[in-house]
Amino acid sequence: MIERYSYSYESLEINEGFISYKKYAPVVSKATVIMVHGFPDYSYTWRHQILPIVSNGFTVITPDLPGFGSSQFDASVLSNFGLKFTTTCFVKIMDHEKVEKAVFIGHDWGGAVIWSMYLFHPERVQALASLCTAFSPTKTKFIPLDDLVKLIPQFKYQLYFADKKLGAREELLQNVERFFKLMFIRSDSKAQVKFFSNKKQMLPDYNIDIKASDLIVSEDELEEYVKTFKKTTFDAPLNWYATREINWRDETEKLSGNKQRVVVPSLMITAGKDKVLTREMSLGMDKYFDKLSRHHVEEAGHWCHVEQKEEVNRVIVDWLNTLNSTRSKL
Repeated sequence: MIERYSYSYESLEINEGFISYKKYAPVVSKATVIMVHGFPDYSYTWRHQILPIVSNGFTVITPDLPGFGSSQFDASVLSNFGLKFTTTCFVKIMDHEKVEKAVFIGHDWGGAVIWSMYLFHPERVQALASLCTAFSPTKTKFIPLDDLVKLIPQFKYQLYFADKKLGAREELLQNVERFFKLMFIRSDSKAQVKFFSNKKQMLPDYNIDIKASDLIVSEDELEEYVKTFKKTTFDAPLNWYATREINWRDETEKLSGNKQRVVVPSLMITAGKDKVLTREMSLGMDKYFDKLSRHHVEEAGHWCHVEQKEEVNRVIVDWLNTLNSTRSKL
């Protein structure tokens, strides 16, 4: 086990904005692991994973996605929050750090990003791991969000997030602490509520008592999220939900009839209590992979890497240690 490592923070200019990241590096590195968060989140989400991974000899880079945390981009330019542009940001990070290939690990939107990283820049990818977000091949015909919700009803909240006129940005900013308490309720808590229930409102007036023991985060961790999102607001983060057509056009242009197949080692971690990105959504994805490993965490909700961090850490580290030990160029 490696106990000593270096830490650095960088903010790189790109497209009149800044992509920010933190780097944790052992003296000798087996490979570089880039860990990608989702919504509503930022690089802080990986606080339980960084040390176990670095201690096993891997360099860890944790970027803030465009619009989140310290990464700042013009919220009026929707393409700044598309998957293709985000992968371009990662290439810039890798070039700056002189990393030829990296292992990409993503959660939620971060899962969509890492699958896109392989589509747009396969030559920079050593391996891929996704928490909760299943691989989905690009469709030949665009499916509008309204039609997608008919196929996947639990995505109905995305209609509210995607349309600025519906007021999600204002509602969430006015109720930041309450919003994150709802996000971070333990999967086994009696305080479970049904939210994301309609297109016009996300946080109806639930008169429920959410105790500290009902949450998967501590009071200090909750405060970190509240403080960060009060500062950044939800304007740019929610733009991610309005990029569906941009992403589809970028992907279809890149594919040009090519087969969608992932040949690098990959890992899919599913969570038994995730009500949005369910285990069932990952069924059938195996046929697109040459080497796909799976692990299911039954007693965890959407934030499985927080709620069951020891189990998820063990799975990730064991999988990383099975990869080719060729060192990235640091």
